[in-house]
Amino acid sequence: MTGVTGYIGAQLVPRLLADGWRVRVLTRDAGRLRDEPWVDDVEIVVGDAQDRAVLDEATLGVDAAWFLIHSMSGARDYAARDREIAGSFGASCSANGVSRIVYLGGLYPDHAKLSPHLVSRRQVGDILLDSGVPTAVLQAGIVVGVGSVSYDLLRTMAEALPALVAPDWIDHLVQPISIEDVLHYLVAAADLPPDVSRAFDIGGPDALSYRDLLHVYAEEAGLRRRPIVTVPVLLPRTTALAAGIVAPVPTSLVSALVASLAHDMVCRENDITDHLPEPPERRLTFREAVVRALESPDEPGDGPADLEDVRTVDTALPADELWRGVEAIGGTAGAYPFAPLWWVRGTVDRLLGGPGFAMGREDGALGRGDVVDFWTVDRVVPGRSVRLRPRMKIPGRTLVDLTVEPIGAGSRLVIRTSFRPRGAIGIVYWYGFLPGHVVLFQRWAQQLANGAAV
Repeated sequence: MTGVTGYIGAQLVPRLLADGWRVRVLTRDAGRLRDEPWVDDVEIVVGDAQDRAVLDEATLGVDAAWFLIHSMSGARDYAARDREIAGSFGASCSANGVSRIVYLGGLYPDHAKLSPHLVSRRQVGDILLDSGVPTAVLQAGIVVGVGSVSYDLLRTMAEALPALVAPDWIDHLVQPISIEDVLHYLVAAADLPPDVSRAFDIGGPDALSYRDLLHVYAEEAGLRRRPIVTVPVLLPRTTALAAGIVAPVPTSLVSALVASLAHDMVCRENDITDHLPEPPERRLTFREAVVRALESPDEPGDGPADLEDVRTVDTALPADELWRGVEAIGGTAGAYPFAPLWWVRGTVDRLLGGPGFAMGREDGALGRGDVVDFWTVDRVVPGRSVRLRPRMKIPGRTLVDLTVEPIGAGSRLVIRTSFRPRGAIGIVYWYGFLPGHVVLFQRWAQQLANGAAV
């Protein structure tokens, strides 16, 4: 499987393992898989998918190969890069006798001028179909699930904006599909007979306008319906820049998504039902998929709609020594820089009914659920990272990850703050406190590193 560090790939791996597959993954950086619960259950090939020798090593001896690489946007030549990788991937699969390729592409209309994003998705699918290896190209539109770029953008627009000025594409029809149903078809497609090599449109049971998607999300999330005003001309780039203010997705990425909504994005056929079984619970409606997503773990850091700040400090300390300093945070040993500012923030929180700046912690190693001062420990990877969730009242969902990374004989401490704002007040809160946050957390990182060196 390629694209294993992406949103779809990371969830597809455990599905395949649960079905009894032996899984080999190709990644440029094995370190990015370190925290995945399934990392010890897969074979890892490290290398660049643009290197044919790496692809030959990865595809040797496999029965089915999932191609989940798609640059979406960014560099000007991303489409050419994806075509080149797809060609090499197909050739490698053919040379090594792979019996099936599965690719997740994009849904697109017939007889319309497609956006560069959709043109690229279609071209990659065609290249894989021409490889000589039986290929299933599954073409989906909006995938509904926490971490999906299109869903997280929809959610942020509904939550953060009191009103929305949108181009007329907001009334075009789209046919979303739940992440559960996408994963079902990606797994099942491996068992298609060899004579089936074609593209299939996949979508949920309902087609709605983007305007209706926003309204349905607001209803299920308990939000007030946002007024939506359409204007006849609003360029994708302008829309992308505006969206980037409330959802810091790269402008090029939003532009690609917005341009793809210039036409109705609905399934042209439902032939997949003639070849594969339907999902066990039938395909979910958009409303049902939103309810599932709202009930799922919703943590900052899971999707591109998060606002982030990252502070780093490099030290000459070995990683294990730096980790001992990180693990000692809190209580009498874990002082904070600019303590008076923390106490002021804690006083405000107490006035709002929160716990305030309460100091203290249990002795010993950190464990999930421990209370450390005004934090709750959300997750610990011993020797590697600790995730903290603030107990103080904040207008958004917040996590702070402290991670130790070895660098040669030394190490690096990374403090990553992820914030998903709740409404417009959350946006104001983030940008209002950001300048002070940058200084404070950089000093905190340095202080933790210095404390580990004592």
